[in-house]
Amino acid sequence: MIGALLLPVAAYTFRLASPTAATTIKPELPAVADRGLVFLIALFLFLYVGAEVSFAGWIFTYSVKLNLSSATTAAYLTSLFWGSLTIGRMLMITAAARFKAGSILMTSLAGCLLSIGLMVISPRSFASVLIGTAGLGLSMASIFPTTLSYAGQQIRMTGQLTGWIVLGSSAGAMIVPLIIGQFFQSLGPSVLMTVIAVVLLGGVGALFSVLRRSPKMQTRTTLNFPAQQN
Repeated sequence: MIGALLLPVAAYTFRLASPTAATTIKPELPAVADRGLVFLIALFLFLYVGAEVSFAGWIFTYSVKLNLSSATTAAYLTSLFWGSLTIGRMLMITAAARFKAGSILMTSLAGCLLSIGLMVISPRSFASVLIGTAGLGLSMASIFPTTLSYAGQQIRMTGQLTGWIVLGSSAGAMIVPLIIGQFFQSLGPSVLMTVIAVVLLGGVGALFSVLRRSPKMQTRTTLNFPAQQN
């Protein structure tokens, strides 16, 4: 259905002239990338994407197991998370043109920790989970595209380096949810919020290391939204 709805839009684009690429002056980047910086960026995305996918994948089971809501309402929590993330990305387009990438990332991580902290403090309150889910989605919205944009500003991206960074994020999407699954039954549903909180704290440390190691600081950034994430 979505494809059919997009067909008229696709047909209309054939009537438009190809745009002229804008000429921009980019600072010279080192010919040889800092391998340590590439590793730290990949590590940061490993932790962030792991937290994002873990929450989205387990929040339904978490809510049902703690009897916070019915299965139908728990399913809406997943929709609320992705909906909040989508809205947050639209809102962050304007902010990206005004603030430094490092400031955006730190503010976003702070919002993530506050949202998770609310759910850790009140694990059996559906209102806390509801607010925390919305807050987490909004806070996570800008992290992935801003990180990709920041990486392109700091190092000369090649196919090989991009592959390593994507590998880091993909590995996080597989490993962190797997770890939560191994202990969800034995330790209880609370392991979900605990692991995500620890992972996000690790992300803060990794981001500090990235910002300190970066050869230069950009005043502003442009969000690079991937066609398909995770």
